[in-house]
Amino acid sequence: MSVYAMTYRTPAGLRMQPVQAPDMAAAWERAFDLCQQLDVRGFGLRRLGGA
Repeated sequence: MSVYAMTYRTPAGLRMQPVQAPDMAAAWERAFDLCQQLDVRGFGLRRLGGA
């Protein structure tokens, strides 16, 4: 399980949410799920940590 950082913009400003997922594809799915719950205007996703 890896940790990814989801950075997103809302009307209130920039926010960051950690996302745990086994791979980048699963992290994108979880990020899209989160976007549907929030008023997100745009987001990015990147892996945190090494290896």
